[in-house]
Amino acid sequence: MKRLHPRGRSRRKTRVRELLENRDFRTLLDEPNVSASLVSMLFDTTPLIRWRSVDALGEITGLWAERDIERVREILRRLIWSMNDESGGLIWMAPEAASWILVKVPRLAEEFTGVLLSKCRLEPFIGGMRWVSYHLAAVRPDLIQPWVEKLAPSLESQDEIERTFTAATLIRMKTSGYEKQLGSLQGDTGKLDVYDFVSGRLDSTTVGEFLKSVSG
Repeated sequence: MKRLHPRGRSRRKTRVRELLENRDFRTLLDEPNVSASLVSMLFDTTPLIRWRSVDALGEITGLWAERDIERVREILRRLIWSMNDESGGLIWMAPEAASWILVKVPRLAEEFTGVLLSKCRLEPFIGGMRWVSYHLAAVRPDLIQPWVEKLAPSLESQDEIERTFTAATLIRMKTSGYEKQLGSLQGDTGKLDVYDFVSGRLDSTTVGEFLKSVSG
């Protein structure tokens, strides 16, 4: 395979970044080696670009799955492998990217959810894994149910992402036994930014406000 000159890689990265800024996922489909480019953008210094990369990976693999499911499997394997020290380059947002692909390609959820959630106590992915459980609970709550007891202690976490998405998972799963803790979190003023997959924005909110929106 012909290697791309560093200058060419830089141009490609700039091009992909521009498409993410514009949220032009349809054009991204035509970019060469787009999945590798999007995975590399998970390291971007701008949070919105990282989230747009997660968003784009879900949209693009959702289209690929119709004709080449093995291609999607390979991306998922790469993302999950990147969560191991042996990979040589931890991708902190690998859990979010992998789970959003599973949301968009739910027929692979049974194959990969257990492997993904087996890392639910692994630093630096703890907060991200609670985000994972919340979103996968929307498509395969049966696969999240066995992990509820391991996730629940994060309701007491000092980290806003951890306690927010743990609580959101329990609310979405309609899990009983945690009513008091969930009730107290409704007034939690801890701040966090949450990516909206509908608008493509990264919105600032509080723990309590987000959980009220989940409770409906």
